[in-house]
Amino acid sequence: GPDPGGDAVVRRRRVGLDVDGVLLDFVSATVAALNARTGARLAVGDWDSWDAWHKWGASRLDVDEVVCARGFCASISAYEDALAWVPQIMVVAAVTFVTAPWEGSEHWVSERTETLARLFGARGDQVVHAADKTIFDGDVFADDRAENVRAWAVAHPGAVFLWDRPHNRRAADLDHLRTCDWRRVLAAARGER
Repeated sequence: GPDPGGDAVVRRRRVGLDVDGVLLDFVSATVAALNARTGARLAVGDWDSWDAWHKWGASRLDVDEVVCARGFCASISAYEDALAWVPQIMVVAAVTFVTAPWEGSEHWVSERTETLARLFGARGDQVVHAADKTIFDGDVFADDRAENVRAWAVAHPGAVFLWDRPHNRRAADLDHLRTCDWRRVLAAARGER
């Protein structure tokens, strides 16, 4: 409502951004580590599903050893377009970084929080570590995992985007939500359609 000075109080729109696959290139880091571990020469495009490690002759335990190692999470590079666009979104909306912790990793949560602070200026209260992304209650949400996008769309009325990556291309039912265009997220953050 209006305040005594006559200015209307405007609520900033809330934007939730998944981290791996949207802001940070988890797949490239994991592919490089698995190639080094197994001697394989597979490419990032070979990671075409969430359990693609079998293509390396690797098990989930092999992946866990790589991903849970101290420094791995902190070493994951940001996508250049995310570095350019997220600060613009942060100017017009309240951004929350909604990221799943890696179960069994002693270092993941602290390294991820530090990485988001370093790259995007995120404060601790702007980072939510949760496998269930529906706990983020906002106006806009972007994730590269089809299951998270489906669940969030059911739980919340806001704008939702499936960040287009090779590992989610089989989710044809979500093609109408598929993007990797930060302009669409910025427009939704401004309340535009």
